[in-house]
Amino acid sequence: DVQDLAQDVFIKVFKNLPKFKAESKLSTWIGQIAYRESVNYLRKRNRYNDYPIDEFTENQLKESSQNPEERSIANDTKMMVRTAVAKLPERYRQVVVLYHLEEFSYQEISEITEMPEGTVKSYIFRGRKLLKEYLSTVLKNEQL
Repeated sequence: DVQDLAQDVFIKVFKNLPKFKAESKLSTWIGQIAYRESVNYLRKRNRYNDYPIDEFTENQLKESSQNPEERSIANDTKMMVRTAVAKLPERYRQVVVLYHLEEFSYQEISEITEMPEGTVKSYIFRGRKLLKEYLSTVLKNEQL
């Protein structure tokens, strides 16, 4: 599915490249196309709750430890983060992933999602708050 979406995005970018007006970065414009294609795909498949975040976290949360204990802790941390992000409401999850994992700026996320920049900031703040609450609960329960 990911490869099909990537190909669809590539084709749309290629076909619409003459329409690119350079009013924003090329990466932002491509990101907007990719975002729309992904959202449309998820709507068609009705998979909002099964957001595939593994690829993002694999690239962003690389293990830097060498010994087995540290690797195990890093893997547990990845799983907790994946689970927490997957539990976020879709509107918060989108902007949190774009900001923290894809490293887009507020302005770029605003252009990609067509949300006002203030809304993007608010959603990121609320998403972080929900992540913190969820992870605090999980960690508190683990200590019991």
